[in-house]
Amino acid sequence: MNVIRYSAGKLLGLALVTGGIAAFWLWVLVEPKLFMGVHGGYGFLLRQIAENGWLSGALFALFGGLTLPVAVMATGDRTALAMGPEGVEVRTMFSRHRAGWDRVAGIGIDKTNRLAGRGETLIVRLRQELGEKALRLSTGLLEQSRWEINRLLESVGRPGVGGEAAAEPGNEAAPAMDYDAVIARHLAARQGDGSVPARGFARPTDLPRPPRGGFGRKGL
Repeated sequence: MNVIRYSAGKLLGLALVTGGIAAFWLWVLVEPKLFMGVHGGYGFLLRQIAENGWLSGALFALFGGLTLPVAVMATGDRTALAMGPEGVEVRTMFSRHRAGWDRVAGIGIDKTNRLAGRGETLIVRLRQELGEKALRLSTGLLEQSRWEINRLLESVGRPGVGGEAAAEPGNEAAPAMDYDAVIARHLAARQGDGSVPARGFARPTDLPRPPRGGFGRKGL
């Protein structure tokens, strides 16, 4: 089984950042008077949040809720994508998905976010009854490098798995086309409706002959 894992160090770093932000908003919730005299570019916004306890409480709950699953993942099972003979298992920050290979439409690295300055994303596309569902894993949080991820995907040997084009919808592997058979069917259809003669071109024999003496000197 090929496994791509989250990096414990990167997850802990992310948990420290979100945990620090959550602690700051908890401070604002507990001691709002300390922030009433803050001035500057964001001073007005900070004073509004401090005056309304539900705002600071909501921000604390938001960043605290982000910190908890990240910290649990960093200290436990760090599997991001597991690929085995039965199918795949994908784990995001808040959900886990299992699917057989018949539901996997493509797995690959999407470079669109990197071109926009937001880093690359490993995308797993799963077929559903209506359309597809794209599961996105940030490569910045993964343990393996981009080269190692591509090597693992290519070693699976499944259609649509590996490479950058596999991450885009509609780029599934297509069966090879027999062009000779297509041309033969096309010619057979045209011969059937009479648009193409079956035995080549016949020399016309019933064309009218010009009258004698029609050209050149009269009487010749």
